[in-house]
Amino acid sequence: MELDLDNIEFQTALDLIQETNQSFFLTGKAGTGKSTFLKHIVETTSKNYVVVAPTGIAAVNVGGVTIHSFFQFPLRPLLPEDEDIKVFWKNSEKRKIISAMDTLIIDEVSMVRADLIDGIDYSLRRNGGNPNLPFGGKQVVFVGDIFQLEPVTIRKSGEQKIINEIYGSAYFYNAKVFEKINLFTVELQKVYRQTDLVFISLLDKVRVKETLQTDIDRLNSRVFSESELKKKEFAITLTTKNDLADRVNSIKLSELKTNPFQYTAEVSGEFEESKYPTEPEMILKEGSQVIFIKNDTDKRWVNGTIGQVNELTDTTIKVKLKDGSVHSVDKRVWENIKYQYNKEKKKIEQEIVGTFKQYPLKLAWAITIHKSQGLTFDRVVIDFGDGTFASGQAYVALSRATTFEGLFLKQKMHTMDIYIDEEIKDFAKSFNDKSLINQKLNEGKEVYQFTKNENWEKAGKYYFKKAMSFLKLNQFNAAYENLITGYDYITCDCTIGDWFNKDEVSEIFSNATNFDCSAFKLDFLKSFIFYHTDKYAAALNSISSFIDLQPSNEIGYYFKGKILNGLEKYTEALDNFKNALNLKRKSRTLYRIGRTKEESLNDYGLNEMYEAIVMNPSSGHAHWHFAEYAIRRKIFPYELKNYRGSYHENGTISSLRIGIAIEKIFEETGKQGISDYMLSLEKAMKLSQNNIIDNLEEDADYSDDYDDYSDNHDYDRDTFNAMTDGQLGDWDDFDGDIDDVMTWSGR
Repeated sequence: MELDLDNIEFQTALDLIQETNQSFFLTGKAGTGKSTFLKHIVETTSKNYVVVAPTGIAAVNVGGVTIHSFFQFPLRPLLPEDEDIKVFWKNSEKRKIISAMDTLIIDEVSMVRADLIDGIDYSLRRNGGNPNLPFGGKQVVFVGDIFQLEPVTIRKSGEQKIINEIYGSAYFYNAKVFEKINLFTVELQKVYRQTDLVFISLLDKVRVKETLQTDIDRLNSRVFSESELKKKEFAITLTTKNDLADRVNSIKLSELKTNPFQYTAEVSGEFEESKYPTEPEMILKEGSQVIFIKNDTDKRWVNGTIGQVNELTDTTIKVKLKDGSVHSVDKRVWENIKYQYNKEKKKIEQEIVGTFKQYPLKLAWAITIHKSQGLTFDRVVIDFGDGTFASGQAYVALSRATTFEGLFLKQKMHTMDIYIDEEIKDFAKSFNDKSLINQKLNEGKEVYQFTKNENWEKAGKYYFKKAMSFLKLNQFNAAYENLITGYDYITCDCTIGDWFNKDEVSEIFSNATNFDCSAFKLDFLKSFIFYHTDKYAAALNSISSFIDLQPSNEIGYYFKGKILNGLEKYTEALDNFKNALNLKRKSRTLYRIGRTKEESLNDYGLNEMYEAIVMNPSSGHAHWHFAEYAIRRKIFPYELKNYRGSYHENGTISSLRIGIAIEKIFEETGKQGISDYMLSLEKAMKLSQNNIIDNLEEDADYSDDYDDYSDNHDYDRDTFNAMTDGQLGDWDDFDGDIDDVMTWSGR
């Protein structure tokens, strides 16, 4: 199947991947082209991507790797922020891959448990992604159909009990990370596998368990006797369990009177048995019914085509297809790949670490329903045996058939055979919310200009400004959500207060007649406004109320610390920042701890400030103030004394200009552009740990009077001129960038 570019849902999903950093769920009924879409993305995207899947065979089929092998998770249920989730060495290949990765694609996500999704989130945050953001700031595309196969848990092992206690159920969308981001869904609508609208409608009813007795009766009109089913050539039987399928294939093979031939696979390099796409020792007889498991390059058959072995020798296999044509089958190669980072090209590349070469066939009088997912058959015999036992099992089986006439039942179906978890139906009500999708697409395109360079500070300010606009419209819930998103991105929030008219916002709550948010959100918004209008006592009351309602939310303690700083209660402020840090390690909290120590308590705070910079290198403010205190303590790297024109004629370094330069570099090239700077800081911090200077040198930098200008906007021309006491001269005659300003001014 070729990608249908006229399909509006396909195009929307393409735009979301190519032009945004938004994570989303791509779903669709059986036969709507999810696999085709995934193949198109892998072949055409310019982003650095990694594809993972829950099982080895699923991973091989999409040219990816398993979730467990990529993240090296332990083979047990994972706890939130599990201590056994591996943190890779800083210079390891895996760390480099995760750092460079733009998009993670998780295929067959219906089979992935919620704890694994949280494990992925934690691993991405700890291994090179942004530790402040869900999934480390990476785009994650979830692909699959929750109405088909359910999450994999080992029965009677205690797994299900543990997962249910933590998450309620194992479905991937119950992961805790989705409390931080709004998972939205693009559902593919057009069915390509079937063309009979009546049959498609019947399958839709089975999918969501909205069948009437007349629908069950219609399905049961396809029940055939054993003797009738034996006459159905090129039909495959789908069973609920492996032993049923194996028994059918074994019996059928033994009934053939022809000679057996054995074909041995050629396995090289790394290729685990669990990933073998077919038998390594394949035994066939003339007359055997087989299924092709790989598309033919000449398009004579596709993955899922049923055939009959026509002729065998020690070195050749000929198969007859349903149309009577006979074809020689060649061995095909499956590749086991791993990802590696190409530093020169700054691209993630695939490395083939092993191969499996074998005829692309399997015995196929019968296979399990589970293994039939993603396949299409012209003739399908369905044997439910003692009945279905998993959510979506009946739908997967029935929807493999291309036509109603190609569907054959071994026994009557009953309503109880159609089992769907009601929780899934509730979740599905949110699918294809066009208003939400358009909002996320437009928002994603705007913020992507920042996130593609990992300019988290600019991305955070984008959400802060959105929050301000919602506040003015009395849309309090939207204001809160955008404010919190902004706080997830940024390190320094000094300048927020200048983005709104303080007189206007001080009247917002007294004039509002309707509040569209919960009490704790309103408390936070009030505290935020009171703080930025210098009403610290009122702000303290509101944030205390927020903490009472949300005691495990770190933002409450962080903001209380800011308010206490405003009240000059620095020791109490530090205690609250530490409380916030114990709940969640955020760069903004580390930054505030470091600044409070350095500015107000005459204590050493560079370690915290340095860690904040490492977590979010895009904050010019953080670099500025770190450099300011490092210069005073005489541990600023000597080789950076004139970094990007930061040297003064009077022999000192301008920490302010360093911050400006770094913001400019991030706008142009992202964090790669300051790698030399960060390496010098790392060396300086290691050398300084045994030689900490307790007493700061006063007036070592002309940016000491920061407090007089702490509420300025970003580093625009007027702000820069004001902060340097007008020493840049007349800006009107200048037509360059910030680097040119520094050169021209000689500062």
